[in-house]
This record gives sequence, C-alpha cells and structure tokens, in this order.
Amino acid sequence: MEYLFLDQFENAKINFMKCLESDTEDYSALYNIIYCFEYLNENEEAITYLNLFLDKNPYSEVACIN
Repeated sequence: MEYLFLDQFENAKINFMKCLESDTEDYSALYNIIYCFEYLNENEEAITYLNLFLDKNPYSEVACIN
C-alpha cells in the first residue's frame, strides 16, 4: 500500500500481484492491481493479467466483473 500512497504504481502493481499469488481471495489486492493498470493506462496488459488469473481461478466473481 505504501507504493500506492507514493504514486509508485508500477511497484505497487508488482507487489499486489505477489500478494494475490499467496492469497487468491485477496480481493483488495485484485482491485488495487486493476487500479494500477488503469492509472498506468495499461488496458491490454490488464486484460491479459485478468485472463490468466481467471484461468487459475475461474469462479472469481471480482475478476470476471473487472
């Protein structure tokens, strides 16, 4: 969260991804990853990431909605 507060969105995104790797139900991390992608204007990368996440967690409602 500190990276997010410091507007270091690339570092924040990477660390939120690590959080999500250890706990796939950490929906706040998933929301924050999407926020970082959006702020960095990385829409295609966000779609790719969410598709990969959904391949591993097909019943994730939060990922489907985003």
